Order: sequence, then C-alpha cells, then structure tokens
Amino acid sequence: MEGVQTMFAKFIDVIQTFLTEPAILIGILVGVGYALDKKTPIKIITGMISAMVGLMMVLFGGFQFSATFKPVAEAVSKAYGVHGYLMDSYAMKAATQIALGDNFGYVGYVFVLAFFTNLLLVLFGRYTGAKGIFLTGNTGVSHSQAVLWLIVFWLGFGWVQSIVIAGY
Repeated sequence: MEGVQTMFAKFIDVIQTFLTEPAILIGILVGVGYALDKKTPIKIITGMISAMVGLMMVLFGGFQFSATFKPVAEAVSKAYGVHGYLMDSYAMKAATQIALGDNFGYVGYVFVLAFFTNLLLVLFGRYTGAKGIFLTGNTGVSHSQAVLWLIVFWLGFGWVQSIVIAGY
C-alpha cells in the first residue's frame, strides 16, 4: 500500500509541475482546442509547441525590456523628479513574475479557473448574456498575473483564497 501512495504522490507532483508552468498550461489548452476541432496530430503538436515557445519568448522579452528600460526610467526620474508607470504589458508580466517569485506558477491555476468560468458564463449565456469565449491566452495570462498580484499583495489574502477570487 505504501508503494501506491508513493506513486500517487509522485503523480500529483508531476501534475502540479505542469499546472504551475504557464507555458505548458497554454500549450495543453491549445492542444485540447485543436483536438476538439478535429485537427491532424501534426497540427495539434505544432500548435502546442508554437504556443508554448511563443509565451516563453513573450515572457523573456518582457523581462529583458523591463530590465533594460528600468535604469533609463530611474535616471529620468532622478534627473527631472518625474515618477510614473511603464505602460507595457510585457514589462508588467516580467514585473509580476519577479514580484510573485516562486509562487508565479499559481498564475496557471488562476488562468484555468478564469477560462472555465468564462466557459460556464457562455454555456449559460441565456441567463448571463455572455456570448464570447476569451481565447487570447497571452492576454489571459497577463490578466491572471495582474489580478493575482493585486489580490495577494494589496488585499493580503492567502494564496488559495487569492487564486479562487482571481479565477472567478
């Protein structure tokens, strides 16, 4: 019985690893979407890989943009006394990734909850008035990051409560 529990614990660890990596999560969602649309296996695999690599590139680029532009913004702020916010979604992604630290993987949970909430709203569109499914994964992850950070750091909720609130 102990061997089964150990195998189950390892299985749960693998699943959590996948669900806490946004690029893998987006790739899985794209793959499921292509499979439900009855696309060829080649299209499913290439679509999944493209989505995962694309999101990783966006996150890396945002981090680089933020890291490169931050000294310039600080110099302008120091020289002229001007304070402001860098209005760039990729820089915001990098900033929230840094702020969330090791808990950045929870963004995947928020994204999945929000996606399924959107599906339910559309499913019950007769009562809710919702008619469209939000499929822009990059923007969905961006919103998930921002909302999770706001709830955790501004409202002070714990991680589980923040994930549930941000996802709904």
